[in-house]
Amino acid sequence: MTKPSVPMAARKKEPERGRRSMATDRTAWRRDADALDVTNKLGQRLREFREAKGLSLNAASVATEIPAATLSRIENNKMSPTFSVLLKLIKGLGVSLQDLMGPPGLFSPEQQISFSHSEDRTTIHIFGYDYATLHTETTLSKRMAPLIFEISTDRLEDVGGLSSHPGTEFCYVLSGTLILHFAGRPPQELRAGASALFNGDIPHAYLAKGRSRVKILNVVSYDSLTTDKQTLPLQERSRVARKSTSKRRS
Repeated sequence: MTKPSVPMAARKKEPERGRRSMATDRTAWRRDADALDVTNKLGQRLREFREAKGLSLNAASVATEIPAATLSRIENNKMSPTFSVLLKLIKGLGVSLQDLMGPPGLFSPEQQISFSHSEDRTTIHIFGYDYATLHTETTLSKRMAPLIFEISTDRLEDVGGLSSHPGTEFCYVLSGTLILHFAGRPPQELRAGASALFNGDIPHAYLAKGRSRVKILNVVSYDSLTTDKQTLPLQERSRVARKSTSKRRS
């Protein structure tokens, strides 16, 4: 039995539909502007970290088991790394996902070490605390906030009550006796030389014992990707103090 013939016009349209379909597919797989921005930043961080460690592309390739050409394409934002490639980068280079996706300039050579001298400190008085900020000019402070502050009150209301923030907090008593308050827990008395490490999400407050002044070293470590810096201890207390002052004026 003879098959019915297909008109020539119909035959010519088939490839056109195929080409249109392929073009549509290619468009669908293009990275949008946000994705390009993310991969561009990731590539920048990867190059910064690799160069800060003194690794060539070939050396990084050996460490990660990723071809040097692929690493170069990622660094130059010519391809997006897959999840498996990200895992190889993290494991092979000893870098975290936070490091790769964090703030720019974190791994530049001039940002790897920071020194702070007594004359560099800026002292801020908020409620019953005198804060001395440290290492504010380095990008390393985007992941860790060190402070030295003195406490001059034993009244919870003088410091704005208990407060919380994202991150892990460390305190070391330099002089005096500290009374450390936590929500739902009995206060802890810490003398000079004592320290505490705790989850900053637990509402807490620092008070002096009696009327003596207490000086402590305070360090908060946080995820720069997910943490709004305005919620950290110094910034949060500044916000509460401004709000309290505004209420009194009105």
